[in-house]
Amino acid sequence: MISSRAILLLFLLWITAPSAQADLLGFEDAVEETNFAVMMKKYDHGVADHPPWAGFWWDFKHDGIARKVERDQPSASEKYDALMGLSARTASTAWEKENHGPHLEGIKEWWGHCNGWTAAAILAPEPRRKVTIDGIEFTVSDQKALLSETYLEVSADFLGSRHDEPTIRGEPTYNDPSPGQFHLATINLLGRQKQAFAIDRHTGDEVWNQPAIAYRLEKVRPEDDLGEHPQAPGIYRVVTRLTLWWVDDDVAPGFKTPKFRFDPDSAVFPSRTLTYELWLDGPLEFTSGGNLKSSGNIVVNEDPDTGEILSGKWLNTHLDRNERHPDFLWIPFEAAPATTYKNPHIDDEVVERIVRGISPQEEDLDENWMEKGFQ
Repeated sequence: MISSRAILLLFLLWITAPSAQADLLGFEDAVEETNFAVMMKKYDHGVADHPPWAGFWWDFKHDGIARKVERDQPSASEKYDALMGLSARTASTAWEKENHGPHLEGIKEWWGHCNGWTAAAILAPEPRRKVTIDGIEFTVSDQKALLSETYLEVSADFLGSRHDEPTIRGEPTYNDPSPGQFHLATINLLGRQKQAFAIDRHTGDEVWNQPAIAYRLEKVRPEDDLGEHPQAPGIYRVVTRLTLWWVDDDVAPGFKTPKFRFDPDSAVFPSRTLTYELWLDGPLEFTSGGNLKSSGNIVVNEDPDTGEILSGKWLNTHLDRNERHPDFLWIPFEAAPATTYKNPHIDDEVVERIVRGISPQEEDLDENWMEKGFQ
């Protein structure tokens, strides 16, 4: 049974590796507003100030970023190797084909660079023009590929756990993040801070990372007020509907992202309307005209026996089981050094220079290039 007292443990963040707990400061610091009525009135929609860009996911079935976008042109990794004076047979291209290629044991159709592209799209300005460095032309496609490799390993905070089972739906890993966690994160990040974050949009065992760019809340009506929870005195329930937009990776590798608009039928910015029950520590009050006047705060509790987060209920059984809610959310902070996952032969600083059109040997005098790129 849930305690009637709201426990202000706003987020329980678990990295996908079960032995490691993510830094609580990342998401918890982002959450300042917890009152449901205030969110509905003040933050009924939100869009990222630095909109993430659409990109390709550089699947492993086709050699990752060693893939030739144009048959008669070198791949992004081959151009990188040429710029650095390296042999494609021994440097980044060879590593990419061996470690991000179709011969990987147990490879699945969905394996690729979606997490690297997602982090790059959130953290780095979009390449929108080709650059020529030391006689080598790097197209928009090449630059996006190299950025997707650079950000394949990042420092990040996670909310929710990865669900690895293809069929089991009753486990906590399938049901998390809870609706309360999801709502608090979305409204405080995209609504209050105008900050994009990443989602795994696939509730099931496959992972499809995408950058969340915007949301819109539907107006709450008196009939959405479900009253006090029958098994938890002092907890009040309300049905909530939120449409979330993300950025797509099913585009041409050199695609240039258009301006975001709240279009439910956009091909570049797909969306999904999620319905869920939130739990509050106080009742809802409506005006005589049916408008929400006041409410309690969103409650997020932890079951002391199971560790499961208790904060509402997902109500999306009408959707495909793999589309009922995001499997996990995460905020990338910065690119991390290569360990075993990203290409160790590609230097992050060199990629940054390529995107800016600067030779690796040229002196760099602009420390504010990234912020300028977002403008």
